[in-house]
Amino acid sequence: MATATNTLTQRSAANPGSVRSVSGFTRPDDTNAYADNDVIYESTGTAGVMKFDSCGVAGTIIHVGISMADIKAVDLDLIVFDQEPTGQADNATIAVGSADINKLVGVFSLTNSNKKLGATGLALYEAADGRAMCYTSDNGSLYGVIVARDAFTPTAECAFSAFLHLQIDDV
Repeated sequence: MATATNTLTQRSAANPGSVRSVSGFTRPDDTNAYADNDVIYESTGTAGVMKFDSCGVAGTIIHVGISMADIKAVDLDLIVFDQEPTGQADNATIAVGSADINKLVGVFSLTNSNKKLGATGLALYEAADGRAMCYTSDNGSLYGVIVARDAFTPTAECAFSAFLHLQIDDV
């Protein structure tokens, strides 16, 4: 199974336990429409998940977001796991099996915040409810799957980047 590999971790100098872990991918070179509950990922042929590194073995997810290079009026979910779940393929209906239920940390519902990230033209999708979720991780990583909550037609090779703002307990 593949995991998205372009990750970045930023640690706050003022608060070493405050971490922003980022994982991203570029979706396939097609404009196949997504339906409600379809997975958005980098490959239609290979199942996978996003991997967030340097999350520590325990902490709290304080804030989540997704930037997308294709500005759409669409709602998204970021499903977060504390162990690597079964991979999900692009444009397939999300399927969290019984083997993955105990790995589930939570589901974050995100909407277009109408914020643009500088001059990049990227749209920022953020969780509206502001709730925090605690987690533990055997290997210091968390995993994520982006799911469309509305039908939409994407731009080919659209870049997605998801971030987790964490307060790590084990620093």
